[in-house]
Amino acid sequence: MKDYVCTKCKKQFDHRQSYYYHINKKIPCDRTMDKQEHECQMKKLQEEKESEIAVLQKLVETKTVPQNLPAVAVPPVLSPVFSSVVPAAVPASGATFNNCIVGNVVNQNIVQQKLSNKNLNFKICLAPHYEERFNHISDDEVLEILNNDNFSKSIANLTEAVYFHPKAPENIRWCIDDQKSHFGALEYSHETNSLHRAVPSEVISKNLQSLIFGMSDRFEELRENNVFNVQQANNYNRYFNLIGLDEFRIEDIAGIKDKAYEARAYTKSLWDRLGLTETKAKIPIRTYKKK
Repeated sequence: MKDYVCTKCKKQFDHRQSYYYHINKKIPCDRTMDKQEHECQMKKLQEEKESEIAVLQKLVETKTVPQNLPAVAVPPVLSPVFSSVVPAAVPASGATFNNCIVGNVVNQNIVQQKLSNKNLNFKICLAPHYEERFNHISDDEVLEILNNDNFSKSIANLTEAVYFHPKAPENIRWCIDDQKSHFGALEYSHETNSLHRAVPSEVISKNLQSLIFGMSDRFEELRENNVFNVQQANNYNRYFNLIGLDEFRIEDIAGIKDKAYEARAYTKSLWDRLGLTETKAKIPIRTYKKK
């Protein structure tokens, strides 16, 4: 007859010595039981995951994807971060054509687009100053930007919508890479077809002037349609007062600087896909005359 029973694991022992050895172990029996139960649960989850993967693989194998599609039949392909249209005929990857850079985008919409998962050439022309694209911003978005009672936030939101919008990758030609550095701005140069460092305030002022000039016709069209409320009308007048200015308020520059700094990640991602590299400028060494 087994007279000794462990209260934790319910294990029975014939001898007292065996019972005391069991309950005085370094690793108690309840911990061992918890570990075994945890291993069983993890094994069960792993089996369920493997079964789901097997089902998904069968679904992918049943999809018939045409391998040789004509260039004209290729529909627009939207990348996960940037929307770009696949042209009918483009140059080779890495080449330039009319100041346009050709890169590669991996098509991740296999099921939706019925295309094979391979690199597709696309062409993005980074727009120069005063040639930005604004038609990706709807009238409702413009009215919402103008309806902000904080004019500095309104300017920052408008800058973000124009220069850092995924639907207009050709406008993404600058960003703030370092907020503390004197040359913390990165800007694309059409002359050298590369990136170069610049002073953030100068880059922001130059692009802000181009933005206000390009949006002036859009603002005027909305004003003629009498859709402005009092707040939108006031901001409309303040925008037009900025045309021709070389310097802007510090709070306006600071708001735009924060937006451009937040957008640096996907801006650099686009530039990497286009093969753009930063031109390292040589900084002259200062020499001091001995007194």
